[in-house]
Amino acid sequence: MAAREEAYDSPKARRRNQREELWRIQTVKPLLGRRSQDNSRAVWKLSDENKRFLRRIKDAIAHGELSLEQTDCPLCASADFDPVAEKDRYGIPVTTVLCRQCGFVYRRRRMAMNCAARFYNDYYKGLFKGKVDPERYFANQQSHGLFIYDFVREFLPRGGFVVEYGCGPGGILSVFRDKGFEVCGYDLDESYSQYQIAGKPEIITGGLDRLSHIERTADVIILSHVLEHTYQPEEVLRECRRILTDGGILYIEVPGLRNFHQGHYSLCGCLESHPYRMDLLKEIVLAHNFEFDLDTLGFFLRRSGFEVLRSTELIRTVSRKSKSPELKIEEMLRDNYRRNKQYLDDLERSRKRYRAKAIFQFAFERLLGRA
Repeated sequence: MAAREEAYDSPKARRRNQREELWRIQTVKPLLGRRSQDNSRAVWKLSDENKRFLRRIKDAIAHGELSLEQTDCPLCASADFDPVAEKDRYGIPVTTVLCRQCGFVYRRRRMAMNCAARFYNDYYKGLFKGKVDPERYFANQQSHGLFIYDFVREFLPRGGFVVEYGCGPGGILSVFRDKGFEVCGYDLDESYSQYQIAGKPEIITGGLDRLSHIERTADVIILSHVLEHTYQPEEVLRECRRILTDGGILYIEVPGLRNFHQGHYSLCGCLESHPYRMDLLKEIVLAHNFEFDLDTLGFFLRRSGFEVLRSTELIRTVSRKSKSPELKIEEMLRDNYRRNKQYLDDLERSRKRYRAKAIFQFAFERLLGRA
């Protein structure tokens, strides 16, 4: 689904978009409540470095150097939605919605595709990660790579060629290389190719378009926390299928919407240690265009010619090439809108309970301190 880039120099287009979104704001409260309305306020604790890059991003958006675009549902092409939030955790005015047709949660108003390369090279690390210690980041990736290897091990061929897109400094790939695989990594951020780290594989700077230049087929393709950053996930999956061997596998890992209450990566399962304090607004960021659940990702995979071999709501999936079946959204995702809306409503109630409990605990501790 092609997105419509906002023409900031066209008053007519700007007024039309403003009228449409204003109608939604006035008639339907966002599912995450008034605090998620567009007021430029951040709900995330920021370091001085983060604040500096946030100001640069907002200035770039205001001056048209980073433009925003509006799009319909990339899964079913519907323009019917429930608003979820009107900003991200940094107060940037991106709009998150829940498709009423298929239940997919996506950014309706998002950063334009033609600004992605500049954003990731100039702003991304400064806003989301601050100052990065290359060796520590590489070591963390290696730890995660061991988990990925264990997750996909039963489906792996003996030896072969592993490709990872969005590989960062290449820590995950180094694990597969040490297991006897040939590896190749791609990332939009050119700084990763310049890191001087012992054991780092060669990293090629480039986007998904570089995959089309790979002259050999891959036995394993890894997309770890990448697909949510893309703009046309189905095209990405079809390109992966094209360069994958018949017996090869595709590993995908993305934040799972319906696993949010578990804390995503901590797997804690308890309110007291939830990293975002049960607040989905703190998960919403400019760099992510989608909030996948296992059903919507599974539909994308099947429609792109994959069969899912193993999956969890975290989300982690292992898939293999298959024939592209004739799929009907009405049949496969009939209840997905209801399920996701119910989950978002329950999550917001849990956030309020979490907040009330935290306030009570703080007041109780202060009272004990005075006594």
